[in-house]
Amino acid sequence: MALECRKRGIFTIGITSRDFANGVEKNIPSRHPSNKNLHDLVDIVIDAYVPSGDALLEIEGVDVPVGPGSTYPMVFIANALMIRVVEKQLSLGMKPEVRKSGNLKGGIERSRKLFDEKYYHRIKHY
Repeated sequence: MALECRKRGIFTIGITSRDFANGVEKNIPSRHPSNKNLHDLVDIVIDAYVPSGDALLEIEGVDVPVGPGSTYPMVFIANALMIRVVEKQLSLGMKPEVRKSGNLKGGIERSRKLFDEKYYHRIKHY
């Protein structure tokens, strides 16, 4: 996606971990064929500082580290960005399209009104 955005001149922000990405060997199946890292392709990099391999703990008797460390910082960063976008939209006089929990009364209906009516035709798998 970052490569396509770059090709089209679209400004990009990437949430990643430079240490993790730089620790991934070239030409393994999980890498993009270009062997480029996200942090090399985006305009702004938000680094979550997750170590290479993601796992944080070594436990005696287990031959590889366990306990992924990427989930919390990545989710925190994404949610903080979403909050800032809503604040920025308000400061520009825009009305943010914010979902309400489906567990609360009216939440599902609000989401349908905000998203299904506006974006459903653009989503291939829904």
